[in-house]
Amino acid sequence: MNSSKFLTTFVTLVTISMVAACSDGSTASRMTAKAVITTAMNEEGDPSTNELILQQPEVQTAIDCIANKLDATGWSKDQYEFFMKETGGTGNMKMINRHKFNDDEAMEHFGALFTATSTCM
Repeated sequence: MNSSKFLTTFVTLVTISMVAACSDGSTASRMTAKAVITTAMNEEGDPSTNELILQQPEVQTAIDCIANKLDATGWSKDQYEFFMKETGGTGNMKMINRHKFNDDEAMEHFGALFTATSTCM
């Protein structure tokens, strides 16, 4: 397994483990935000540097922004788990099967996340 796949798998497993231990929507919002940001960083650069980049104030600001917007909508652990399931555990919004949901269903399930990411990233 190459280092990129290992890191992606590791981040996914850690994310799933952490969500299993949480019960409040705020944590689900933060975990969703971090998954989305981490996926975006994996697409743009070297995954081995992601932990360092995640600590940067600008990145933390984007994670906080997404998490706060999701919190404001009442984003739940169930929604986080559904999102992770629909992205194959990656948090990559591009992996959501657009043919599986009509526009209304997609907005029902992911509209808050689409809005948060488009505003904060």
